[in-house]
Amino acid sequence: MNDTAAQGPTRIGPSTRVLLHDLGVRRDGDEWIVGRTVTRTFVALPDRYRRTVRSRRHPAGADPTVRLPAHERRAVRLYSVVLVTGTVACVAFMAAVTLPADVTLLVRAARGLGPGHGLARTADSAAVLLTLGGVNVLWLMTRWRQRRARGPAAKG
Repeated sequence: MNDTAAQGPTRIGPSTRVLLHDLGVRRDGDEWIVGRTVTRTFVALPDRYRRTVRSRRHPAGADPTVRLPAHERRAVRLYSVVLVTGTVACVAFMAAVTLPADVTLLVRAARGLGPGHGLARTADSAAVLLTLGGVNVLWLMTRWRQRRARGPAAKG
């Protein structure tokens, strides 16, 4: 039996720093069992430390690809570069082409609703406004549902 086992469990206080890797976490009654499954080293923590343990499992600055093999890490990083490049290209296209076209359509449709225009032009203007407005309303509804489904913690 080693000395640490004879001394009993280590007390963890507010200023105690614990460094654990590859954590296994599970609830056991009113405590949380936290530790390394590889080395079979565990500690029992009171429930009040649950948030601290969960936030330390994946620290904000940690590289999530560290656990991947080298060839998968390269593939993920390459995919990330392609994803960012594609997103920038899509936003640039929207800003350069789609947005000016939508604004032009909106202005022309709004001008076509006034009195003194024929029935065909008024109907066309109403259809354009309904279509542009409908697409934006659908987008807003979808976005609202997705953000609501993720909960308040994901809104960042």
